[in-house]
Amino acid sequence: MNKKFASSRVSMIVAAAALAFSTMSAEARVFRVSDVHGDTYPTNMAVKYMGEEISKATNGKDSVKVFGNSSLGSENDTIDQVRIGALDMARANGAAFNEIVPESMIPSLPFLFRDIDHFRKVMYGPEG
Repeated sequence: MNKKFASSRVSMIVAAAALAFSTMSAEARVFRVSDVHGDTYPTNMAVKYMGEEISKATNGKDSVKVFGNSSLGSENDTIDQVRIGALDMARANGAAFNEIVPESMIPSLPFLFRDIDHFRKVMYGPEG
């Protein structure tokens, strides 16, 4: 995945999260997010960056606390915690959603896409 695509994707996620969280409550909130990886792993760093952006977008009213190193459980455990409202977000591998949403397996099928351009055309086109 190239940097421009990754950067725009992170920006969209941050904007959506800030918008969603800003309308949820008038009081300050600390959003709890789980990740199975350690503090310096790229996905964990991206979640921390998202937290910084949410804090900026809400003038420091809202923040994100990241629980890394599987401290709140496995990916499946934390997805279940999100589903019941015990956790705000869980950064998880897409494969962890296969049982919940079987269609999520499609992008993981081997040799389905010729290259990244074909992937984007399908995922962002009418089929996606």
